[in-house]
Amino acid sequence: MAALIDSGGGAGLEIHAYACDSPDIPRPLEPVEVAAGVSLELAGALLWARSGGAVSAVVAIPSQRVDSLAALSRRPHVAACAREVRPIGRLIRVAAAWERARLAANPLAASRRRDAVNALLARAFESIAGGRWTTAETNARSVVESVNGNSNQSTDRAWRAVETLRGLISERPDERGLAAAIALKSPDLAKASAAEREAAFREHLSAFVHSVDADRAASFAIRLSTSPSAAIAWTLAESGNASSSVTLTTREGALESAINMLLSAPVVLRAARFFTLCLDAGGAQSWSSW
Repeated sequence: MAALIDSGGGAGLEIHAYACDSPDIPRPLEPVEVAAGVSLELAGALLWARSGGAVSAVVAIPSQRVDSLAALSRRPHVAACAREVRPIGRLIRVAAAWERARLAANPLAASRRRDAVNALLARAFESIAGGRWTTAETNARSVVESVNGNSNQSTDRAWRAVETLRGLISERPDERGLAAAIALKSPDLAKASAAEREAAFREHLSAFVHSVDADRAASFAIRLSTSPSAAIAWTLAESGNASSSVTLTTREGALESAINMLLSAPVVLRAARFFTLCLDAGGAQSWSSW
């Protein structure tokens, strides 16, 4: 970020701070202010800067003394989002900016970044998949994430939490078998690559969801469920702009078209979220290979 200020002298430089506690709200900063030293909230913030085509971002946390585990826990607040393409797209772009930001030398930075990304995406998912689904998924995911170890008891508890979501994926009779198919096959994909998991999910979806865009919607939804940056990159590649950078200012159109596919068929996003949760409950490896 300092390099951007030095190279441009502040001219044409755009800088924003997004607080960890309210990760969707930008606070404009002046280059002179940043150069002199920015006063951050105790929870920390994402500092994002752009000069021309160059972008720099870092999650910075002020030095502080932590006396308890409770002090480590933060619950970022993100306002409810309208069920419209543009506000949903904005949340996804901001989530991608948080995800791609480097981490300052503070052990809290990684968890604060993760919490911000999750809070932003939760609001975007709520607008697409519905409040009832989001509440149930949040409860199930908290159980899965709290399970420690690989004992049979822990695994059973995680799977019981996931099972509560089956009936919420779709109310259509011809789509109700989708959840069962996903749950049955997901244990076999615990060590599979991201590409192999995507292929399996697309196969499941095509067997139950019959729409013109189902296959493309599946590819977008599975990426959005695991990495907003990967989801945006996929939309750019699909639109023939694979060389474009994934930033807060990514050209509108590609992402919005993809979001429209999910708004037209929310079952695709619910199924993708259920699929990733099944893998998490089974102790699957990460999706870092996108």
